[in-house]
Amino acid sequence: MNAPLWVYVMGICSALGGGFGLRYWVNSRKFNRRSTLGIEQFNDYSDKLTSTFVETVGSILANLMIGAGLAIFLMLAARYQLAGLV
Repeated sequence: MNAPLWVYVMGICSALGGGFGLRYWVNSRKFNRRSTLGIEQFNDYSDKLTSTFVETVGSILANLMIGAGLAIFLMLAARYQLAGLV
């Protein structure tokens, strides 16, 4: 816990930025796959399985990255609050 402040800030920014970017990419793929009637269209069954698996793993990873970024932020805020630096 003796790392400089910029290391924590870069960790927070990269975790939150990567998490929200990944979430945007997954939701964009889901949106672009829908037809004008709102029905998802796939070329075949294996494309459906692959796409849904990749999107599920991507969503879980994005949520974990966002949670990690927020956890680092809260730990850093508590550290400086307890040290009386705020």
